[in-house]
Amino acid sequence: MESTTTMGAAEHDGATGPGVLLLRTGRVAAEATVERLQWLGIEARIHDLPNVFVRLTSGGNYRVCVVVPEPELARARGELERWAEEARPRVRQLAREVQLVLVSATLAAAALGGALFWLGVPRSAGWAVGLWAAFLAGWVARSRRGLEKVP
Repeated sequence: MESTTTMGAAEHDGATGPGVLLLRTGRVAAEATVERLQWLGIEARIHDLPNVFVRLTSGGNYRVCVVVPEPELARARGELERWAEEARPRVRQLAREVQLVLVSATLAAAALGGALFWLGVPRSAGWAVGLWAAFLAGWVARSRRGLEKVP
């Protein structure tokens, strides 16, 4: 998940008109934020799109500004705070799940590696690393399937 930072109320006067900086974030997060704010009737827009060379060399991973008109700044900031509060439990749950999966995968791989080493199997560390990678890949696949079922 990409983090967003709320910036100060710096004025921006670009080709699309004046606005107040709401946040600076990655392009994809900015597009989603602008879409959600516009759905709520707030005139948000992306400002400071980089030139074509930056876009091509960064692979789409560059930071942009989201600006809103001055009268709508407080309402837009309130929406961002509300979204952050709504997301906090889901982020905590996901972080806890990732911790459990990493610990489980590491313990299973260490147990297999130790058992294979004790039995004298050649390249036992390779088998353990393979199990660890397979465990994580299985978790990612299961998580993706779960996301497809979410409405």
